[in-house]
Amino acid sequence: MQLVKKTPTKDEILEKLSEYDIYKYELSGVEIGRSFCNPFRKDEHPSMGVFVGEDGRWHHRDLADDQYRGDAWDLVCQKYGIDLPKAIEHVAKVFGLADGSNQYKEIVSQYSKPVMDQKRHSLLQVTSRRWHKSDFSNYWDRYRVIGEQKLKKHHVYPVKELFLNRRRIPIGKDEMVWGYWYENGWKIMFPERERIKKWLSNIPLDTPEGLENLSKDHNTLLVKSKKCLMVMEEVYQYLAAFQNESLGSVSDKTAQYINENSKEVWYGGDSDKAGKIASYRITEKHMWHHVNTPDPLLPVVKDWSDWVAHTGSLEPIREHLIKKKIIT
Repeated sequence: MQLVKKTPTKDEILEKLSEYDIYKYELSGVEIGRSFCNPFRKDEHPSMGVFVGEDGRWHHRDLADDQYRGDAWDLVCQKYGIDLPKAIEHVAKVFGLADGSNQYKEIVSQYSKPVMDQKRHSLLQVTSRRWHKSDFSNYWDRYRVIGEQKLKKHHVYPVKELFLNRRRIPIGKDEMVWGYWYENGWKIMFPERERIKKWLSNIPLDTPEGLENLSKDHNTLLVKSKKCLMVMEEVYQYLAAFQNESLGSVSDKTAQYINENSKEVWYGGDSDKAGKIASYRITEKHMWHHVNTPDPLLPVVKDWSDWVAHTGSLEPIREHLIKKKIIT
């Protein structure tokens, strides 16, 4: 009787491979770490990237279409239109783990893995410096209401030195780098770098802010960033923020808390195509209302902080929220 070989489990596969190896194989010819055109759809502008996420694992995301996001296993599912068990079978087969040929050894020997390919949470260490006038004239002043006191209130600091897993991250001599401090870690913003390299973080993606502002007697406005939170608190006090506009940034536990402590809930993400797709997924799942900055303001204005930077005034935002019956 011939024995049928059992397909290895995901954990068994990851004892021999890393998720980086899967990305490297499935995205052959793509330079991981830089933005590239999504091979799974018509994409004329590089909008997709593979990166180490806030959990210390490799992930991918298409900034123009949020359905193309997840980990290496999700990538295989999306590439071939299959479910997770089929994806596991596929990976086991192509790397020679299904038939015992161990072809994976030859495949992974053809390249070296990045230093950031590790199976643990990233350690971020930050040395801050004093605020300079140029920090405001070159960046924060454009948002009108974000001054030094507000930044200190929200634990935002200018970064002098930055270390990832005790390795220094180079920072340009005059480069602007902002550190957002949370009780469980840091989120680092590089505003002058390309989109896929703009953020570095070791806090959980579903870390909310501002939940203490909510009231059962008032509508809640939810925004997708700390910057928007800092702007919008000058207009409306019953608001909270998420880490970004992806569905994964809103945990079920947080959504339940928001629903239980709000009259009605409105989510206001970006108004561009990608932002609306993401917003509709969030609002449909949690049964919230959708709101965004007016479409005629695109492409200059796509979120609340853009709007105040563009007009220099909070009044149009206030009028918009009154018109939408968020402010009553």
